[in-house]
Amino acid sequence: MQKPIDIFDKIFADLKPVAYAAALVSFFINLLILPMSLYALQVMDRVVTTGSMATLIWLTLIMLVMFAVAGLLQSLRSITLARAADWAHERIAELALPIVLTQAAGGQKGAQQLRDAASLRNFLSGPGLATLFDAPWSVLYILVLFIIHPALGVLVTAGASALLILAWLNEAAIREPTKEASAFQARNMQELELATRNAEATQAMGMGKALTTRWRMMQTRISALQMLGSDRAAIIQGFTKFTRLSLQVLVTGIAAWLSVDGIVTAGAIVASAILASRALAPFEMAIGSWKSMNDARTAYGQLREVFMNASTGIETMTLPAPDGILSLEKATYTPPGREAPILNQIDFRLEAGETLGVIGASGSGKSTLARLIMGVYAPQSGAVRLDGADIYRWPREEFGKYAGYLPQDVELFGGSVRDNIARFNDNADPEAIVRAAQLANAHELILRLPQGYDTQIGAGGALLSAGQRQRIGLARAFYGDPRLLVLDEPDASLDDTGQQALVMALRRAKHENMTCVVVTHRKSLLTHVDKLLFLYDGRVAAFGPVATVMEALAAKQKAMQAAEGANV
Repeated sequence: MQKPIDIFDKIFADLKPVAYAAALVSFFINLLILPMSLYALQVMDRVVTTGSMATLIWLTLIMLVMFAVAGLLQSLRSITLARAADWAHERIAELALPIVLTQAAGGQKGAQQLRDAASLRNFLSGPGLATLFDAPWSVLYILVLFIIHPALGVLVTAGASALLILAWLNEAAIREPTKEASAFQARNMQELELATRNAEATQAMGMGKALTTRWRMMQTRISALQMLGSDRAAIIQGFTKFTRLSLQVLVTGIAAWLSVDGIVTAGAIVASAILASRALAPFEMAIGSWKSMNDARTAYGQLREVFMNASTGIETMTLPAPDGILSLEKATYTPPGREAPILNQIDFRLEAGETLGVIGASGSGKSTLARLIMGVYAPQSGAVRLDGADIYRWPREEFGKYAGYLPQDVELFGGSVRDNIARFNDNADPEAIVRAAQLANAHELILRLPQGYDTQIGAGGALLSAGQRQRIGLARAFYGDPRLLVLDEPDASLDDTGQQALVMALRRAKHENMTCVVVTHRKSLLTHVDKLLFLYDGRVAAFGPVATVMEALAAKQKAMQAAEGANV
């Protein structure tokens, strides 16, 4: 298995031939446009003075042919760069998406890598890269101006430097307001998304007006920051326009002055104006492309750092199918931004085919333990192992073949029931899908849906009830006959019929020798587990056979009640 950083570097190595070709095409484009100044020079100095219409016609035809070829080459360059940008974006995004999902599952911001990939695509396919290819040929135009007269070359060189400084000032002036506005915009969108997801509660409790006011205040702040950046950019761009036009006038005026003094010909006036325009064009375009260039450079650095870090600590060899021996070795987990660990020194072992019930008060770390076992979170110390292999270091696609997971908040995806159960595997065997539903005791429920397994459930399973989503999510967990099954509050949305179906599913998991971890608040499920783990304040308070743990908890509770009675 290749490391992400190696794949990332190879993507840009594969782009080098395209860049070299684009640079070569840029050379020919500028070489074909350069004679425009010579055309003006010849027309003014030869055609006007001699009145030779044949010369004018032939010169004009030659220039039209050269411009047609230059236009064709420019189109080919733009099309090629756009295709290359899309190709690179697709591969970078594909490389970044697993990291994005891992970060999001771990509670971190997980979309930055995709935004960085988009920034690179925009730069590669936009005018920014073309400007870089054209900029070096400005030197050629300036050299011709020096040949016509040094004063013209010095003036245009100074003007190009001034335009570069203005481009830098433009980016610096809008950087902070834009950055702050983007941060507020992201926060405002999160608030709006949250309000939309909870529209039922906000409507029921009359929170609409308050939330609208809150959104409007945030939007006012965003608009003020955007307006500040826009105003600054408008002022600098206006000054840039003034500088650019003034340079054109000065070049034409100086050339005319030199012509009057007999130092240059009359044709040099028009030729100098054309050369100055071509020489300054890339520098003026740099003002609009400067931010894109900076964004692309920053995005490249950030992506490279992420892929460099992602390239370590992952198993590269395919491991054999596990039997299902689960062991936690003094595993400790502290979420980002928190000092105290949620789970501290968790240590236990399950043999293949055993079922463990996990109980504890709210906030004791039960759901975090489920995510730790599934490799969603990485312990800061200790390890979580399946048949001796570190689960977190196990490649997700490989580990997923042997594991099933039902999170506390069941999330399904837009598509059919069969798609969701098969985890969107296009090559899924229909028999395997039905078997998973049967193991989860959801087969009959699915058959009663309008189109059975082909029923479209809508985004997030919106067309299903909470109980139906729970049971289809359970079938998804059973897909592929996993060796490890982790169910977090699997009965949270189930009615009596669903409860009975869940009990049957646990029995079938036991019969299939699946190692099963069930997080629950309900004692009714504890009669179907082999061992019990009691979490208290992030630590293992008791672990062992159900009867032993329940007796220990009862004795502890009785002792606490006695102590409270004595204090009274």
